Amino acid sequence: MHKPKYLILDEPTNGLDPLVQQKFYELIKRHKENGAAILFSSHVLSEVEKICDSFAMIKDGVIVKSGTIESLRDFSKKLVYVYNLKFSDNLKKYDYSEKNNIYVFEIKTNKLKEFLNDLIKTDFNDLEIKSPALEDIFLELYK
Repeated sequence: MHKPKYLILDEPTNGLDPLVQQKFYELIKRHKENGAAILFSSHVLSEVEKICDSFAMIKDGVIVKSGTIESLRDFSKKLVYVYNLKFSDNLKKYDYSEKNNIYVFEIKTNKLKEFLNDLIKTDFNDLEIKSPALEDIFLELYK
C-alpha cells in the first residue's frame, strides 16, 4: 500500500487471531508515526485505548462523549469483587453492592489506587478486578 494520509477503518480486527491483531497494531502505529490521520471504529474498549489518541462515542448519529484517551480512563470504571470482606468505615465512600458476602465495588479507573490502598487496610480472602463491558459503558452514557 502507498503512504495514505487518511485511513478509515471499521472494526478492522474483527475475526483476526491475536498474532495477526498484533501485526495490525504495529502497522497502524507506523502509519500514525508517518503522519496519517486514522478514523478507527471499534466496540472493543481495550483496542481503542491501545490504538487511539482521542475518541468519540456516537448514539443515533450524535456524539454523546468525546475526548482524549486519558479522559476515557477518567470516566471508565473497574469492577472490584471482594470476597469475605470485613467491611470497614474507610470503604463507605465507594459505590458498592453486596450479596452472599461478595462485595462488588464500582471504582473509577483514576481512583483505583486510592481504593486499593483503603482496601488493603481491611481483612478479606480474595479479590478480582474486572473491566466492565464496553456495552455497559455505552448504556450508562446513553441513559
